[in-house]
Amino acid sequence: AAGRKGAARATAAAAGLERAAQISADASYEMFEDASRGPEELVRSRLSLYLPRLKALRATPGRCVLDAGCGRGEFVKLLVDNGIPARGVDRNEAAVQHARGLGLPVTLADVFDELAKAKPGSLAAVSAFHFIEHLPFDQFCRLIRLAAQAIAPGGLLLLETPNVRNIQVAATEFYRDPTHTRPYPPATVEQY
Repeated sequence: AAGRKGAARATAAAAGLERAAQISADASYEMFEDASRGPEELVRSRLSLYLPRLKALRATPGRCVLDAGCGRGEFVKLLVDNGIPARGVDRNEAAVQHARGLGLPVTLADVFDELAKAKPGSLAAVSAFHFIEHLPFDQFCRLIRLAAQAIAPGGLLLLETPNVRNIQVAATEFYRDPTHTRPYPPATVEQY
């Protein structure tokens, strides 16, 4: 019995250390994102170019925009502030806590799980800004497939990723983020 209790304590301690390491990694990446992307107001300003197309989707009552990999929640805030129903999902706990601190409807979860459990045609749009470059190809294809199932007819899938046709981005900036898996050129994204 004493051996089982000791093993259980060791397992619990290992799980606690793993959880602490994940929280630390999330917070560290959140600081990297803050330094790389700029102030939240600047990010919202850049993303505002999508507002006209999303405002046109308001005619689909009961459907919201799901911002996949929402990070600090800039796009969710922009949409909510403009009367567009929206919610975000991210698996970075530090980012989700920040967004929730702003009163935003953001969930700590896996994007793929959220899309898989969405009813077919239940979303007006899915957005994923600076998200796909973190995915291997099979997961990129899965994202497209799940989003297509969840988005209502006439809805939108908004994907924004570093433009590797720009030589500076392709040669240096893309690889500044150690979590980038691979670039996705515009023609590839458009084809899929």
